[in-house]
Amino acid sequence: MRVLITGSSGYLGQTLLRSLCRKASGDGKFDIVATYGNLETFESDFASSHLTDENSGVKVRLVSGVDLSDRSEARSLVSEHGPFDAIINLAAVSSPASCQKSPEYAKALNIPMAFLEAVSDIPIMIQLSTDQVYDGRSAPYREEDTTEPVNVYGETKLGFERDILSKRTGNVVLRSSLILGPETPFRCRKQTFLQFVRERLERDVETKFY
Repeated sequence: MRVLITGSSGYLGQTLLRSLCRKASGDGKFDIVATYGNLETFESDFASSHLTDENSGVKVRLVSGVDLSDRSEARSLVSEHGPFDAIINLAAVSSPASCQKSPEYAKALNIPMAFLEAVSDIPIMIQLSTDQVYDGRSAPYREEDTTEPVNVYGETKLGFERDILSKRTGNVVLRSSLILGPETPFRCRKQTFLQFVRERLERDVETKFY
């Protein structure tokens, strides 16, 4: 099974990549193409992890610097590394503050229509979205509840949700809330809130949250 994972150097991407490599060693085989941005340490960290040893049942190809909002680059990714059986799209501008500051940039990366067009023939696409497609006033939410994002981040994620689901009934959208967990297997620009709190405590740094 050949799977494309975008945004593989982020927190969730690294954790998923490690999980798939471990699963493949016991239950099956995966041919994974993992794209990532410009995290310089990612490739060397992954190479030293030995997750793709000869008997692990998994093959991983790391591809850096692909602009999914660029039609030519998106098509080249598919033609050079496909065809794919499934796509897991984790690539995004995930900082609400960054999205508010640069809405056009956020829209380009969070609603990459060029990428969606390039992968239109792929059987299934799993898209990571966010609970920020809701306004937060009536939690807990159900899938059919009215979406009403209050920031640019939520607006862009909701926009791409609709684009993906309109293309094929087999596509899947996962709306995550705050993601917590252990440290990533490799160096990462941003860990979870748990690691942030631990780091502040270890350094004895006063931190104001509100």
